[in-house]
Amino acid sequence: MTLVQALVPLTVLAVFGFCLHDFAHTDEAQMRTYNRQVWVLLLVFTNIFGGMLWMVVGRPEHPHRR
Repeated sequence: MTLVQALVPLTVLAVFGFCLHDFAHTDEAQMRTYNRQVWVLLLVFTNIFGGMLWMVVGRPEHPHRR
C-alpha cells in the first residue's frame, strides 16, 4: 500500500469524524436546516457526503462569518 492509498481513507475518516463531533456538540436550536433526527440519518447513511452537507448547510453560522 502506498502512502497516497493510506492517506485518502484516513482523510475521509478524519473529516467524517470532525463532522460527527461538531454535530454532536451543536444545539438543535442553532442548526440552520433540518432537525437532529434528519441530520443523524444524513450523516450516518451518506458518510462523507452527509459530512460535507453538514459543513455547508447545517452547521450554525459563527459571529465572525456574518
